[in-house]
Amino acid sequence: MSDVPSPNGVNGGRDPSGRFSKGNRFGKGNPLAAEVFARRRAFLSVVNEATIKSIAREIVAAAKSGDLAAAKLILEWTIGRPAPLSEPHDGEMPRENSEAEPLPQAE
Repeated sequence: MSDVPSPNGVNGGRDPSGRFSKGNRFGKGNPLAAEVFARRRAFLSVVNEATIKSIAREIVAAAKSGDLAAAKLILEWTIGRPAPLSEPHDGEMPRENSEAEPLPQAE
């Protein structure tokens, strides 16, 4: 950054990392945060553990029936997204691990 003073005063009311500092009249936060909070509270008041379990069972059933979007959702929420593949060194493709256990077959 430049040592030239900002036209808005010292750093324009910002902290060293460039964010609005406390007391800055332009950094008042999200004006819709209270509305979003009220909607979340209303939604959570009608959803309980049994409802979530029921929805999860339906997603699992859809995945077992071949719904790929449901399967992807289950896998991402249970085992996580796969890590990105690394680039092979020296242009060689990695060898398969001969000691790895075979994957279980679908029923």
